[in-house]
Amino acid sequence: PICFGRLGGIDRLHIDYRLDARIDHWLLDEFQDTSTLQWQVLANLIDEVVQDNEGNRTFFYVGDVKQAIYRWRRGNADLFARILRHYNGAIREMPLDRSYRSAQPVIDCVNAVFSQLPDDLPAPAVDDWQRIWRPHACAAGVVPAHGHVALLEPLHDPADKKPGSQVRYALVAALLKGIEPIERNLSVAVLVRKNSQGRDLVQFLRASCPGLAVVHEGQAGITDNPVCSLLLSLVQYCGHPGDSLACKHLQMSPLHGAILAKEKGYDGLPLLILGQIQALGYRGCLAAWGEVLRQAGALDRFGEKKLAELLGAAEQFDATGNASVNDFLAFVEGYRYRETAAAGTIQVMTVHQSKGLGFDVVLLPELQDNGMAVRRRSEVALLGEDEEDTSVLAMPAKIFAEIDPRLAGLLADQEAAAAFDELCTLYVAMTRAKKALYLISSFPGKNSTSFTPASLVKLQLAGESNPQQGDTVEIGGTSMTLLYEVGERTWYRRQEKATALVKEKPLRSLSEGYRQIAAAGQLTQVSPSGQAEHGKSAASLFAAATSSSLTFGSAVHSLFEELDWYGVKEVEQAIDRWLGKESWPQPFDREVVAHFENALAVPAIRSALSRPAAPLVELWRERQFEVIVDGTWVSGIFDRVVLEKEENGRILRGTVQDYKTNRIDRPDALSILTAEYAPQMELYRRALALLLGIGQEKITLQLLFTSVGEVMEV
Repeated sequence: PICFGRLGGIDRLHIDYRLDARIDHWLLDEFQDTSTLQWQVLANLIDEVVQDNEGNRTFFYVGDVKQAIYRWRRGNADLFARILRHYNGAIREMPLDRSYRSAQPVIDCVNAVFSQLPDDLPAPAVDDWQRIWRPHACAAGVVPAHGHVALLEPLHDPADKKPGSQVRYALVAALLKGIEPIERNLSVAVLVRKNSQGRDLVQFLRASCPGLAVVHEGQAGITDNPVCSLLLSLVQYCGHPGDSLACKHLQMSPLHGAILAKEKGYDGLPLLILGQIQALGYRGCLAAWGEVLRQAGALDRFGEKKLAELLGAAEQFDATGNASVNDFLAFVEGYRYRETAAAGTIQVMTVHQSKGLGFDVVLLPELQDNGMAVRRRSEVALLGEDEEDTSVLAMPAKIFAEIDPRLAGLLADQEAAAAFDELCTLYVAMTRAKKALYLISSFPGKNSTSFTPASLVKLQLAGESNPQQGDTVEIGGTSMTLLYEVGERTWYRRQEKATALVKEKPLRSLSEGYRQIAAAGQLTQVSPSGQAEHGKSAASLFAAATSSSLTFGSAVHSLFEELDWYGVKEVEQAIDRWLGKESWPQPFDREVVAHFENALAVPAIRSALSRPAAPLVELWRERQFEVIVDGTWVSGIFDRVVLEKEENGRILRGTVQDYKTNRIDRPDALSILTAEYAPQMELYRRALALLLGIGQEKITLQLLFTSVGEVMEV
């Protein structure tokens, strides 16, 4: 878009003409986050539509400037009003101030906070807000009938020091215990400003509320829990027997008895574990010791989940063919995954991640993170009379910027913009709530002068930016100060408890046959070379040739992941993306690309990867899944799933496609390999049918053998 937006002259006109001849209706959503450069790309085309005298063409754009929280990504909320002024009445504006999500108490609180902003905020920010603000109302008969909003603080002595964030997190835990949202089938989001805050809060809640499943909707590691840290200490000790810390960790753990029961105990443990790694891989070794923890009763539902995540990371490492203990520990330490929330979980996420979503209950414990009018450190100063004579200067500290009149003016503008951004962020956070909203602040400190979102909320709702007293209430066994309240305090009691949701059923023991499938890697993503399914010896798995094929297969697999639908341009773009993601050695990269292109030269592969002709099509690539099959928890990754749907969204059929890079060196190899992979693919079929709620007969299974360009149906 940048290059397109800066094209000029006859080239730009030719492109605009071709687009304008084909598109009659433009519909742009979330327009408040559009950048100036993005608008410049479309401006000429929109001009043609708006000036159409026949009325056969339309331009529709929708957005909410109060939700403009992406200025740091160059979003320009001013464009919304600027375009209206530019077309001078040719565009009809339709305000939408009626809520179809939030209960009346939530809307009452939103109106109270944002209707008449105080003078503590920069005047330009207040003026800009008041120009776009309209009091909100609820859609009768649509929003929840009962709800509650409360502004709460931990009990404190004004003589005390400023409390830390964990004091507020304790109130979050108390509220969750009191409301019992999972038992009542209520969706919950705890919104923070930074991912680091989210990680800290998740750790606190998991320790304080062990019966709740708490998910961090962000990038997370897998080493910050007792299960993974213990199993990694096992690997660490075996790779470095002199590590006394890892040894003491094992001695204090549920693994201690099992280790003593082994021949030679701790002295023989390093050779035992290293032998298991050579024979089974890290995944197989850790799965075996995870079973020891399971038999010892040391794995609850959370522990099972973390073990599954560790085994998934171990399987990815095994696919590289590397057996180094140090490399494995470094890989796991740097491993990142994105947790995905399911029903019955407490979701912790940033306000930005919550945009566009709604939750029955929203809790806001990080309202005093920073001041309302604090500019970003990345702000720069643009000095000059026009675009042809402009200098860019890193904005100096406030104490210096205030000395220079030009910099002082820019500083005031930036602080006003920062205050407007904070208002938008607070507005987005508060309006995610459907039934209940809990705003949690704490004592800011005796000498605090910063005007934070917490200060604003307390001033607007309680009449003071730092009230010294309020009613004391007890929720979830914890006493706290109630500064503001509207709605029904015990609203959640109207929600019947769904006891079936919290009755935890133990996983059934795996049958021997099922264990064999699991050992072959059938339950989760299979390594691209498929060696584990063919009954190879442990020695051959770590032979040089096998390690090379594992690496090559992984690379080919990752390249196919970059392709959505077949097309000449799409293939070129997939290769460019793949080459740009990692510094592949030569001539290895050329060999992988050649394999990829040769496979796509075969009509069968091209057809399998082409977009089908169904009314609606949905494509999954590298989609992780968790599903219970016959009482057993199955974790896996689909290479590629194509879902064909009717116009109403009903699924017509699904196709599971799995890439295989096996070398085919005998005539009957394809049929033999297809039979060997059949159990894995059938498990994928059952899992997908359960996830989508459709019959297994609607799901086709395809093995794409890329080395020979064959597509085999199972």
